[in-house]
Amino acid sequence: MPDGPGGRVCVAVRADLAPIVRDEILRARPGAAVVGADACAGAGILLVAPHELTAEAVGRLVAMQPWRWIHLTSAGFDFFDTSAVPPETVLTRSATCYAPPLTEYVAAALLHDARPGPPPWQADGAYVPSPDVGLYGQALGVAGLGAIGGNVVALGTTLGMRVRVLTRRPREPGELPAGVEGVTRAADLADVDHLVLALPLTGETHHLLDDAFFRRCKPGLHLVNVARGPLVDHAALARAVAERGVRATLDVTEPEPLPAGHPLRRAPGVRISDHVAWHSRTSDWSFVGDFLANWSRWEDRAPLRGLVEVRKTSKVA
Repeated sequence: MPDGPGGRVCVAVRADLAPIVRDEILRARPGAAVVGADACAGAGILLVAPHELTAEAVGRLVAMQPWRWIHLTSAGFDFFDTSAVPPETVLTRSATCYAPPLTEYVAAALLHDARPGPPPWQADGAYVPSPDVGLYGQALGVAGLGAIGGNVVALGTTLGMRVRVLTRRPREPGELPAGVEGVTRAADLADVDHLVLALPLTGETHHLLDDAFFRRCKPGLHLVNVARGPLVDHAALARAVAERGVRATLDVTEPEPLPAGHPLRRAPGVRISDHVAWHSRTSDWSFVGDFLANWSRWEDRAPLRGLVEVRKTSKVA
């Protein structure tokens, strides 16, 4: 890897964020040259928000010149055409900055499902516990072991849950926290009480949860999806909700947003938010932290985080 990606950065984000992003970069790197999308010529780094610009605009930026490094402000890259990026260009994504608010959303979803309503305080201030509430001792499935999945695994173990995690490859002893079971098939998560999806959307993960999975899953399963809507076959989920008492907390759906008349909009035990779980006080520009951290790693010849190694389109039909 070269010593560094250069010091001229083209920032292609929505107009109201551009000054904030520029100031955040210059605060950390006073000598950098930060330009807007209309003055990218000669820049070596492209910091681009592919979900905020049109696909045509992103395509023009990627093709306009040889970039040494392209960093995506998003955690996902399923809506970005990686096939347009030449192999010699380093491509990274914002892999860690959204994990804290997403983990917080998952925690709220799990606790709301396990302890619905306010705590059962009596009029005299006494607390009356119920044996039928709580997460302690329940089985938690986590699909994905990136920044979000890793946080959720830690959350589950902290709360005393029995945690099982789905990864693409088998994990060696010591790669997972003590007491956490690793599996490589979605079917191995069918008997958990709560299942959190924290996987990227690829051709392999499209409709990972389908009719076959929901026929095998534990009745009353609570599904939490903070990743991508198409990981779940929503028609199959609607049937599972109606026939097997499956519950769901969905921040992402297919399509997005769900139509007002979709069966899941009025299904009992289903809670839907419109792709807001990533949001926090500073989340609109928190990707700058991932970008700057990778810049330092590049100069230190350390492994980059969020490296996208594929050179074929990741879009799923």
